[in-house]
Amino acid sequence: MRGTVVDFDEPNCELTEATLTKNMFKCKYQQSGDVYRVEASSRDGITYKGNWGWPDDFRNGDTLELTRFESKNKEIVLLGMWHRSDGYEGVYLFRLYP
Repeated sequence: MRGTVVDFDEPNCELTEATLTKNMFKCKYQQSGDVYRVEASSRDGITYKGNWGWPDDFRNGDTLELTRFESKNKEIVLLGMWHRSDGYEGVYLFRLYP
């Protein structure tokens, strides 16, 4: 899949990798020269919960929860909140297309 990610700190970052199934969402994207990774799982194919952070480290406890929305033309939006372990939080929007 291809797509973009908006986290409202630096909008419209291109996804470098993305995989979405009913059970999981994984991606990598680059923002301000840093590479970030997202891994989330789902029980229902609608709500995805997981972690985000640097490619080799989820130890900091940063989490996210996303809700999946799908259009008739096969574009998918994952919208939700990210949370850092220090209490800072923000909004994630992933726009995916085939």
